Amino acid sequence: MEWREQSAVSSDEAYLEAQRWIEALTKKKFGNADFRSALENGVLLCDLINKIKPGIIRRVNRLPTPIAGLDNLNVFLKACGKLGLKEAQLFHPGDLQDLSTRVTVKHQETNRRLKNVSASNHKSSVWSVNYFYNYI
Repeated sequence: MEWREQSAVSSDEAYLEAQRWIEALTKKKFGNADFRSALENGVLLCDLINKIKPGIIRRVNRLPTPIAGLDNLNVFLKACGKLGLKEAQLFHPGDLQDLSTRVTVKHQETNRRLKNVSASNHKSSVWSVNYFYNYI
């Protein structure tokens, strides 16, 4: 999913809203990390979905390796599917990769990927609020 420029909400506002929502639910702060960096290892996202549906992810890989992060992201996305989110509503694990060190990647591509993650989290937050009010 790509960010639609005609949206009334700017991408920076969407990042901030998604960040506040994640921090409020998990009780964990992004700290000095930017949006992508705070989420790239998947730990915060796994903690988030476990707050929404306790126990849906049994094991979070906390090793500081890229493979552990990819594993966490895939587990998170699979859990989102179990909660009823469609693939089109989710981001791709590669959207959180740090592309700044690659010579061939344009700044525009990095921004597009971050917008996908932000938009996915924004939709998830709306979905989660509806879930809580209707099912809990």
